[in-house]
Amino acid sequence: MKKLLLIALLIAGCAPKPIKPIMIIDGNINTSSTTFITDDIKEECKEECITYIISSDGWCECMYSCIRNVINQYSLGSDDVYLIIPVEGCSINDFKNK
Repeated sequence: MKKLLLIALLIAGCAPKPIKPIMIIDGNINTSSTTFITDDIKEECKEECITYIISSDGWCECMYSCIRNVINQYSLGSDDVYLIIPVEGCSINDFKNK
């Protein structure tokens, strides 16, 4: 009986996690109290990432890291969906890795 329980726990632990759907947003993000404009978020992050060459790997990493921080800071994210704000010249796959 203990072996069956152990095997069941191992199988359950190895099961893949459900994949969250991706929502690409560009425009406005409305919360109950505030409206965030994605272009404003990108402009704020561009200032933070000014030391990098635009569209370089370092710049894309910096931009997506900054955008992810803003999303987390204002709790704009969701457990049900993965929000992405696209950056021109950067792959969306880079954003998913941040």
